[in-house]
Amino acid sequence: MSREQKQIIHITPHLGGGVGKALLSLVEGSKRTHFNHSFLLLEKPIKTFFFNKIHSHGCKIYVYPDKSEFITLISEADIVQLEWWNHPATFKFLCTHELPPMRLLTWCHQSGLHPPIIPAGLIRRSSRFIFTSRCSLLAPYIAGQPDITMGNTGVVSSGTGLEYQNTRKFREKGPLKACYMGTLSFSKLHPEYVKFLAAVRLPEFRVTMFGDEANRDMLLRQCAAAGKPNLLEFAGYIPDISTALASMDIFPYLLNPVHYGTAENALLEAMSAGVVPIVLDNPCEIAIVDDGKTGLVVHDPGEFADVVEWLGDNPGEQEKLGRNAARYVRENFQPEKMAEEMTIHYQTVFTLKKQRIPFTELLGSNPAEWYWITRRKPSEILPEVEQKFGGFSDDDQTKGTLRHFSKYFPDDQGLNSL
Repeated sequence: MSREQKQIIHITPHLGGGVGKALLSLVEGSKRTHFNHSFLLLEKPIKTFFFNKIHSHGCKIYVYPDKSEFITLISEADIVQLEWWNHPATFKFLCTHELPPMRLLTWCHQSGLHPPIIPAGLIRRSSRFIFTSRCSLLAPYIAGQPDITMGNTGVVSSGTGLEYQNTRKFREKGPLKACYMGTLSFSKLHPEYVKFLAAVRLPEFRVTMFGDEANRDMLLRQCAAAGKPNLLEFAGYIPDISTALASMDIFPYLLNPVHYGTAENALLEAMSAGVVPIVLDNPCEIAIVDDGKTGLVVHDPGEFADVVEWLGDNPGEQEKLGRNAARYVRENFQPEKMAEEMTIHYQTVFTLKKQRIPFTELLGSNPAEWYWITRRKPSEILPEVEQKFGGFSDDDQTKGTLRHFSKYFPDDQGLNSL
């Protein structure tokens, strides 16, 4: 491959949240590569932190340009990188325009283990389809297809630890300090999160909740019902999370077994700060946390309570786990490593011919079809875990839920019939 600069245009609904952090890390890690990154946004940015940071690195960002401009951008790009999750704006863009031939690399930001399902046709027709966690390969509709698992796929994590890690002093005695970061939507957080925490018998045990305060009132009611009204403390958004984490000891990161996540930036950030993670045995989390080495894996509230109390009694073991966790993230989840792994795929994709992708054929031709393609078929028998936890929740206003699609397509009869 020529050493002249190659052009990658990223197609993404926005640069907020986890995808914004991932793409910023990719840009920062790509400084020594021969690939230039630019971005085509499908909606106006609301959260601009990562937008501004990426722009400060000299990357061009096009906020939903007119058709002639985005056709030119795609035509002139050496590689088109699709940032995939089931966002309605992505379906609308891909399936309502006649897009030019491209070398398509898709980076998938959902696990696909449970709904939202990853459209198999998109996996097959991408020049390269990159999962963000190896746990995605466990999905039956992926694991059972040799042409997918042995063909054009790969795994590159989109997660990174903290850029700056304050020197921490590990606890020698005294009560454990626990925290949680991330969304409080029960499509991600375990619906019995309070039940797990309330099982801890230490009278001073409480968890500080950083960031998102959705479902705050419901969680506080659950604490009161459990007889522990002071179990949770809501700290809101913290600008300097590294300093906040430096004073914490453990990270009870107990997620819904049918959650959609993969890279888990909050988990990696806590680990990089030396905070000991305690997670459930969900495929995504155990792909990151090595039980007994970089954190602890539990299965039920009783076991959770036991390990919390054990860590409280054994500060030396807590320190060992914390140091191991920080070292693991530092060695495996850095921008340079992400860019290095992705560059290998870029080099392969660049050798391929551009092709026209029949997105409508792969994804559907209308909003109702776009919504349904990431759901279980009505005739499909639900896995036991989805029967227990209800599968993908449509209560959220975002995350590709029915409410989200209806917001984008309020007059669509197919969606309204649902």
